[in-house]
Amino acid sequence: MPEVEPSTLDKLKVLQVLLTFPLVATTSLIAAPFRRYVKEKPLKRVVVDRFLLWILSQLTPKQLRGMLGSTQDMYNTFIKERNLASVVEELGNGSRLLWVGPKFTERVMIYFHGGGFVVSEPPGATEFWSMVQSNLAENGKPIGLAILNFTLVPDAPFPTQLKQAIAAIQHLLDSGVKPENLQLVGDSAGGALIHGILSHILHPLEETTKLELSSPFGGALLISPWTKMVNEENVLFANDGYGDFLDARTIIRWGSMVVHGVPESIIPYLEGNNTPENWLEGVDKIVKRIMITGGAAETLRFEIEKYSAIVAKQHKEVTLVIQANGIHDDPFLDRFAGMKELGSLTPLILDWMDKGVAKTA
Repeated sequence: MPEVEPSTLDKLKVLQVLLTFPLVATTSLIAAPFRRYVKEKPLKRVVVDRFLLWILSQLTPKQLRGMLGSTQDMYNTFIKERNLASVVEELGNGSRLLWVGPKFTERVMIYFHGGGFVVSEPPGATEFWSMVQSNLAENGKPIGLAILNFTLVPDAPFPTQLKQAIAAIQHLLDSGVKPENLQLVGDSAGGALIHGILSHILHPLEETTKLELSSPFGGALLISPWTKMVNEENVLFANDGYGDFLDARTIIRWGSMVVHGVPESIIPYLEGNNTPENWLEGVDKIVKRIMITGGAAETLRFEIEKYSAIVAKQHKEVTLVIQANGIHDDPFLDRFAGMKELGSLTPLILDWMDKGVAKTA
């Protein structure tokens, strides 16, 4: 996975942005009592949300990569802090599976991370999925957790990432994982990848492994899926400015990078809301149940609701949850902020996952 090292100027820009954040945070805290969104959030979350909005709006993806590190870096830090062994499977195509805990194939969650295809996984993501994993284990349903570390844009253009995701699933199936015991989970760009996987099974991409399932996947969970990348008719500004750290300008900027050079025939595999009529017909035969979540204050809210309606037209077992006062990837941010309290969406996700995972695989 080629990585472009940040230049000295990039590093200086990151330093400048970090040094000016305390002033931004102070302004947000002073305004907190007068703004509905921040008034209804714990102060820890207000600071975290403003921090992410600040760095995403000020830094380029290359600068963000240099600051945040890679998904592999985040994984290494996570397992070191928890005294877990590193279990990494190279898939031979520039991607790898990072196992949180031992490789356990009786039941598996495969996580496709967000980051707009241009940066590493979101802060708090591995902590969140590890919590889901622990909750299932406590309920007598131990499950393996594998993170797909895929190649980012512009190091490789789409659909490279989709082909890597398909290869990862085929690898798990070849390892003995039954489709009905495989849960596909992802956020943001990872949600777009799940859409792409389902699309590929229904409309196989040329020169790509054809996934042939002996049974439907156990479930698919899409948190804040990125279903619209091109700002046609200013749709991405429809719910902008209500407290989300991922604003419309960042979505448009990153989206233009991702769709650049992508053939028109590939767009339906990338943008869930830019597909032909009945594109997902038959999806009910390849995944048992689907959960889609978003936030009421999320910039992508209306596009998430639109995508959910598209899926629900073809599948009876679709659950849509719009979290009151929630923003993009909201459950992860509670983990990142170190909050002990669970937000209102997290218990619903835990319950949905628990109901979809059998005790006897």
